[in-house]
Amino acid sequence: RASLRLVEPLRARKGRTVLVVLAVLGALTLVRDWCGSYAAFAWELNSCWGGLLGGADAPEAPVWLSEFGTDNNGLYWAYLLRYMKEHELDFAYWSINGEKRYNESETYGLLMEDAVTVRHDWKLQTLQGLIIRPPTVAE
Repeated sequence: RASLRLVEPLRARKGRTVLVVLAVLGALTLVRDWCGSYAAFAWELNSCWGGLLGGADAPEAPVWLSEFGTDNNGLYWAYLLRYMKEHELDFAYWSINGEKRYNESETYGLLMEDAVTVRHDWKLQTLQGLIIRPPTVAE
């Protein structure tokens, strides 16, 4: 009976209730799209240390991104690589080795435990794409 007291007023205002629900879902979609967008990702990084990358009032400083990693070829990885490429950031990936603690899995390393086999080809290839080769000197 208590649930009927909650449902009856909503039934009486079906049209308004549907509009409110649609408005809330629309707002949630906008928030999800913004929070999941590259623009939001880049804004967050820029607000933390983007001033080091130069701008209207600041000279550019070298930025070295270290100890980052993932075991997932998802949005975070795509956005981070895009940001690094756009800003020509230098980096040190964490970690190259495939070591792990006893009875724990390790999925961030570039190499397997044998220190030879590549763990994730996609990860190595995308990191190699960030490496800028210096121009060759003509002899």
